[in-house]
Amino acid sequence: MTVRRPPALAFVLVLLAACDSRPSSPQGAPAPDAQPPAISSAASAGDAGTKARVDEIPPPPPSDPRAPKPITLDAAKHALFGTAVPVEAASCKGDVGSTIACLVGVRYAADDEAKKLALDLYTRFGTVVGQGENETMDGGYRGHIRLVPALPTGKDRKHLVWLHAALTTIDTVMTTLEQRARARAADGGGATVGYRYKPILVKFVRSLDGKHTPSGFALDWAYSYNIEGSLNVSAEAVLNLAVHEIFHLNDTAGAGTWSDGALGSDVTSILRKCKVPNVKAAGASTPCLTPYSPTTLQVRGGTYYAFQPGNRITLEYAAELSTRVFDEERARLGLGPAKPAFKCGPPENARSYAAMVDGYFAGLDLVPACP
Repeated sequence: MTVRRPPALAFVLVLLAACDSRPSSPQGAPAPDAQPPAISSAASAGDAGTKARVDEIPPPPPSDPRAPKPITLDAAKHALFGTAVPVEAASCKGDVGSTIACLVGVRYAADDEAKKLALDLYTRFGTVVGQGENETMDGGYRGHIRLVPALPTGKDRKHLVWLHAALTTIDTVMTTLEQRARARAADGGGATVGYRYKPILVKFVRSLDGKHTPSGFALDWAYSYNIEGSLNVSAEAVLNLAVHEIFHLNDTAGAGTWSDGALGSDVTSILRKCKVPNVKAAGASTPCLTPYSPTTLQVRGGTYYAFQPGNRITLEYAAELSTRVFDEERARLGLGPAKPAFKCGPPENARSYAAMVDGYFAGLDLVPACP
């Protein structure tokens, strides 16, 4: 194994966007290692009545720097098999799409249910679900973390079930917003959905030595999912993490980051107002930060993940904000549980919420105006 020491941009996504470890709830709920009951979600399996095929929405123009490229045959083969490609894979021939689909079938041949889910994700979204690398990650304040490749089959198939539900739900929400944006554009206005989520490469890993972090990390349109991750305990939790991590891929695609320019000033103002200290004393800022945090996710011994020192805070705040906007839009579409309107809090919330809606959700704010 080698210790990964990522370059600047990769460091942001791999280390700082790792959706930390062992959060605790402000309400005193048990930490994930206590195995709380699964959170039910009206959208966890998608809505068959509104589910759209991937070809119903035209792909983004080739010049769009944020658009993920189709997954190559080499990348798919490596994610599925590593260096141990079985002889059965030699029968997979034809164009790239049909060859990759065949390889997915070979890899998941021992688990029919997992095979159906993996093939459906590739057929609908161009997404390949495979395995990650055997490596040791430099996790900063989390320490060094050993990761090994994993495959979501057998007793671990539930993670593929949750991932499939998450990507299906993301597609349902974004497709509905896209359709509404088109209708609005036909009347002379409107933008398109800027949140790209297909195709992505999903790589399953397992952390060793009793560690449950990171739950996920994202880099170069690839999302790594830790089967032992402390957040990956229910369909709803996996959906929230997927929205968060895929947002990181959007945020950092192309030159620079969207969040620094769009949200940086307000995040800096909040940190100054709440006097956020170092990692060890982060909890002292929690009461002040409560009205500003897009989600309730906290780091054990720290504060809200959106403002946790040791991370690149603006990027993490933005990813948590994307999750909150997604959840509120989803609820207004009748696909998830209702939440209080984040934008109706402090002025910083309203500005950041509007910026996220305009930048990634086609400018469609479905939440009623604040009283």
